[in-house]
Amino acid sequence: MAITDKLITLFDKYGFELSHNVICDIEFNLMHNKYVNKHFAFIVDSKTGKVICHDCNVYYKYSFPISQHAEVKTICKYYSNVRSIPRQKKHLIVVKISKTGCLSNSKCCINCVRFIRNNYENLLLKNIYYSIDEETLGCLNRDDLYRKDFCLSKGYSSRMLTNKKH
Repeated sequence: MAITDKLITLFDKYGFELSHNVICDIEFNLMHNKYVNKHFAFIVDSKTGKVICHDCNVYYKYSFPISQHAEVKTICKYYSNVRSIPRQKKHLIVVKISKTGCLSNSKCCINCVRFIRNNYENLLLKNIYYSIDEETLGCLNRDDLYRKDFCLSKGYSSRMLTNKKH
């Protein structure tokens, strides 16, 4: 089963809808991605289940590698595309796709959680969903974002270890 078919099945299971344009964009990003994993985030209308905005993580190479996580990039893209924020509730969905086409754990890192918390009210978020495996989405609500069990991203952790050695 193709990865986009797996995504469509998973989204359908939870009442979310991926349009043809979104699917094409995901396929394009997967084909042109040289990294092991790819994260995609979606802002979805909670009533219709339709994707309002989506994006993926991106890596920049300066004097040290840095990335912009899919959650942050999608929220920023959403703000830049809307003139006024519609007053309907929304969900944020984050999925992780490996090069082998498997869906796996995409729970937000602590830095993304802070960014989401700071934008939660303004975006009118209802829930944050994240892939756990090929058939399951985990769910976080506003209160869950204040728990202490979020980790640093692997890239951030490795940069901190590298900087401590120098």
